[in-house]
Amino acid sequence: MNKKELFDKLHYHYDKQKGNLELTYGHLDGGGNPKWLKWRKYLDVQSDEKFLGKVNNRSILPNEIVLDIEDPKLFPDILLRVKEDFEFYSAYKTGSKGYHIDLWFKEEITKKEKEAVIHGYQADKQKAIDRNLIALEHFPHWKTGVPKTLIEEKEGFNDVFTVRSFLKKLDL
Repeated sequence: MNKKELFDKLHYHYDKQKGNLELTYGHLDGGGNPKWLKWRKYLDVQSDEKFLGKVNNRSILPNEIVLDIEDPKLFPDILLRVKEDFEFYSAYKTGSKGYHIDLWFKEEITKKEKEAVIHGYQADKQKAIDRNLIALEHFPHWKTGVPKTLIEEKEGFNDVFTVRSFLKKLDL
C-alpha cells in the first residue's frame, strides 16, 4: 500500500470523510532535536505530492484508541488482554522502541473513555489527548527510519458498548 492509498483508507474508510485526519512530517535536526512541519488536514493536501511524500506521522482519529506500549516486555500480555476484551484490533511494532495497538470503533469515543481504556492497559496516557500524533503505519519512523510494521490484526470496527463493558469490568 502506498501512502496515498493509506491516507485514503484512513480518511474514507475509518474517518468516514469527516475531515479529522491530520498529517505532518517529523525529523531530527543536526543536533538531534525533533523538528516538525505544521500539521495539515488531509483534505487540504490530497494533491500536494511533495508534502505527502514526506509525511511520517498522523493524528489519532476520534473513533480510534491507540494503546502506546513503551516497555516491550509488557506487549505480549497486553495484546492477549486486548484480544479477550475487544473483537477488532491492529498491533504494530512502531519502528522505535515500543508497540501500538489500534482499536477502531463504529462511533466516536469520548476523551474520558479513551483515557479510561488507556489507563486500564497501563499504556501512554498522552494518546488520549485530542490532538496527538502517531508514527505512520507501514512507513519509516521519523526518529529511527525503521518502518512501523503490522504484527497481528483482526480488522473491523468494535461497537462502542464494548468500551463501556470494558470500563464496567474495571469498575470505572
